[in-house]
Amino acid sequence: MLLKGCVVEMYWVPSGSMSPTLLPGDYVMVSKVAYALGLPERLPLPMLHLPWELRWWYRGIQRWDIVVFEFPQSRELHYYLKRVVGLPGDTLRFSGDTLWIGTQGYLLPGLRESRHRVVVPYRGMVLELTPSVVEQFASVFAEEGVQVECRGDQVLLNSVPARTYTVRQDYYFVMGDNYELSFDSRHWGTVAQRRILGKALCIVYSRDTATGSVRWTRIGRFLH
Repeated sequence: MLLKGCVVEMYWVPSGSMSPTLLPGDYVMVSKVAYALGLPERLPLPMLHLPWELRWWYRGIQRWDIVVFEFPQSRELHYYLKRVVGLPGDTLRFSGDTLWIGTQGYLLPGLRESRHRVVVPYRGMVLELTPSVVEQFASVFAEEGVQVECRGDQVLLNSVPARTYTVRQDYYFVMGDNYELSFDSRHWGTVAQRRILGKALCIVYSRDTATGSVRWTRIGRFLH
């Protein structure tokens, strides 16, 4: 249980949201010491949920890493595998099949996004509170347990009028490689660092969910 909770664990891929990198029926080895050492908030033990994480983050999460994380907007525990696209402090701009990160453009075949901009929050970021900012960062307030109410142009945090809010932790923007089918940060917002459990390393087993046959050529494939 300690190895599963703190060192390494295997996860089964149920959908094609990360295809062609990951296919339904793949079993993926995830290193939980790739970025941090210690105990996450949840351990794979019945009813064991710590009040906070006890982890030392010794290495930064890199752009394009494939990570496993707890889905942020569900009371039940669900794990997702996605690719990190935006880092804390990044400004992402979507336009059709092109993603701009700063001045660097990336062509993502199959992506069909209307023109819009996303700012990835970082720890210490100060938000000037307006109704539009509250809407833009709604997932951040929910993650950090802050109740927000707008009364005209006035914003109340936990029933107290406020003009600014300081973000408490780093966040990441994640996407699936199958852009048309993936349910990711484009739909529900960014992922807090504390919810990221580890980095996906390789495929350790693979079985076709339709035919039941073993996909031998995928076993042992390292993920990039």
